[in-house]
Amino acid sequence: MSRYYRVKGCIHIHFPLNLMEKEVEIISKSAEKAGVDFAILTSHVPERNAARYEKILKFNKYYGKTLIISEQETNDSHKRNHLIIAGEEKWYGKKENIEEIMKQLNKDSLKIVVHPFGSHRLFLKRKEYKWTQWKVEFDCIEVWSLLFDWASLTNPFNLPYRYFTFPDNLRGPDEKTISKWDEISRERKITGIAGLDIHKIPFFLEIFDIKKNFLYETAFKILRNHLFLEESLSGNSEQDIKKILLCLKKGNLYFANDYLMNSDTFYFGEENGDFIMGDYGKVGSRIVIKIPAKGRITLIRNGKVIEEKEGEFLKYYINEKGNYRTVVYYNGKPWIFSNMIYFKHG
Repeated sequence: MSRYYRVKGCIHIHFPLNLMEKEVEIISKSAEKAGVDFAILTSHVPERNAARYEKILKFNKYYGKTLIISEQETNDSHKRNHLIIAGEEKWYGKKENIEEIMKQLNKDSLKIVVHPFGSHRLFLKRKEYKWTQWKVEFDCIEVWSLLFDWASLTNPFNLPYRYFTFPDNLRGPDEKTISKWDEISRERKITGIAGLDIHKIPFFLEIFDIKKNFLYETAFKILRNHLFLEESLSGNSEQDIKKILLCLKKGNLYFANDYLMNSDTFYFGEENGDFIMGDYGKVGSRIVIKIPAKGRITLIRNGKVIEEKEGEFLKYYINEKGNYRTVVYYNGKPWIFSNMIYFKHG
């Protein structure tokens, strides 16, 4: 287990494009205060004057101790099929079909489908932000969205209550998304991540944010992705970005609601560290699940719970092929979600 280097960070962060690097510096300070090692910014593709904002995609460097990775979020011309693209240095504008964009991307770029079943009616009228292009191949799926977890049950009538009970009222990933993740994983490897989808609120509304719920620093302390790197971060931003994006592709990570309880020491993998979540395992191996505090540990194979235990440790002998992942609950609330270990042979 000691051969891995742990880092944690947040994904799916928006900011006003016109504020350029000034806002990026504010975000980086908030990330550093929240204790995250990296933050992936995901600017929406500009509707106009895209060339003016192209340098935003090059804001990739360390600001203090936090590595900022500046990427983009695009969608089709119908405002559906939202996709985060990482590892590209030019904007990919909206097309009639998201598949047209996919065909233009570098094979090494990271492609993340976000809020695939997302919908809300914050302003009375229901809005849908769903993913429909399941036949195209992507690398990651945003299994847990902070924004849509909260917004899906929020409307103008219950907004005060929903605001003052946040983030205690988070329910965990949408079941449809979980099921789709399990379904895709039976065909190929697919990484699950947590995303914030946080946007900077307008200045004139900040006075109403009494609890500071909508500050970047607050969100950065909630849903976080914990990566297991094979090499430590070096301080060289170009090299370190490659390590992080490769780890996200491989799926050597878990995501957690660290607001509930710090999950830094969680482990799910072979008992001697020969393989971990995101890797292929060997039937006949023994896996262990270790959690930082007492909780309810569930071991899941091909989408079905096969073992459940209260405590801080679970050991299990793998005697069947399948995709294994674990979900941990703390005080009855969803806390930690691992990526899969893929057992294909003995």
